[in-house]
Amino acid sequence: EVLTSSITIITSRPNASVELRESVHTRGEVLGFLKKQIEEYIDTSYPTNPSKACEIKAYLCNHQNIQHMCYVPLHLVMILFIYDSCQEQKVALPKTETDVYNLFTVMSLVRYYRKLGK
Repeated sequence: EVLTSSITIITSRPNASVELRESVHTRGEVLGFLKKQIEEYIDTSYPTNPSKACEIKAYLCNHQNIQHMCYVPLHLVMILFIYDSCQEQKVALPKTETDVYNLFTVMSLVRYYRKLGK
């Protein structure tokens, strides 16, 4: 009953979307970036530093498991954040997906505490 007046429902849970199919008239799905869009996003993220964009692309080519993550836009943003943070803090770049998540957590906390002035 509640969903009959709803205009938009967004979920990242596949099981929930299956349950909701009967209640919605139109369904859309975001599949993520194409390879060309990944490259374009990296280029637009570093418009004044094309050499850095090339470095990141080379890094991704050498780490296919991490490059594969970039098809999900949020993961690409995370990876660019991690790349910049690793460069700034002189930390080794991640080699596995687990490294990506661990570094993202640590670097996000570091950034948060710096903003607090601690």
